[in-house]
Amino acid sequence: ATLALSPSWSDVPGGRKRARCTIPAEIPPGLYALRARGANREDVNLRSVCVRGAFPESYTVAHITDTHIGSNRNARTSEDIFTELIQKVNATPAAFVLVTGDLTESGEPGQFKNFVDILNTCALPTFVCSGNHDRKELNYERTFGPDSYIFWFGKDGYLVFDTKDFYVADDLGPLAADI
Repeated sequence: ATLALSPSWSDVPGGRKRARCTIPAEIPPGLYALRARGANREDVNLRSVCVRGAFPESYTVAHITDTHIGSNRNARTSEDIFTELIQKVNATPAAFVLVTGDLTESGEPGQFKNFVDILNTCALPTFVCSGNHDRKELNYERTFGPDSYIFWFGKDGYLVFDTKDFYVADDLGPLAADI
């Protein structure tokens, strides 16, 4: 089914826009795709909306790092290792998964595609942060958007940033109010 939402839009640093909308109360908990349509473009992001009945007072966070998708430095492929890790995380009671860089071996578009294909098998909400191996051209940003962002899980806020572009609080502009 498709549900039309009415977002309110605001500017964020880097010339990007942020949309906020309220999910109707009758929507059951789960992960949902988000489809955004513009003048000449449509973008679909699987698992980009997580609806929860209530946020727990305490919770577990799974953390995966240095997946190096595209690497051949191990006996098994990095894709096979990451796939197995996601399967193991899916079997845990974790509330969400943080995946921190290096996501790819050399930041190639195909490596990001393989990473996202595996990430989309995760049954939990996921948040990613780039690393130095992900810094080829703007391939990370083309895949995921800004390399610095915040998200909330219940009452807890998280700041995700890539050290490629060092920020101080004053440089975050409108985001500083959310931190």
